[in-house]
Amino acid sequence: MSERLQKNTKPPKRTLTELLNDKSVLTGREVVQRIKDKEKLRKQFEEAVEFEVRNGYVKETIIWRISCKPTARS
Repeated sequence: MSERLQKNTKPPKRTLTELLNDKSVLTGREVVQRIKDKEKLRKQFEEAVEFEVRNGYVKETIIWRISCKPTARS
């Protein structure tokens, strides 16, 4: 019964600098920057894929590898 009467002690509140130094807490500016970075990477990837498809590098590489395989000799 004495356990119920004991006052619950709370840990001290963290300061603003502690929260900002913690990597799990993000500010709005960081969220916007991450979104912009992901968008840049996605655009670069799409451009690279379009370039390879347009210039036929994928097809040429596959055909070259198949034609250059050594044949088995008996």
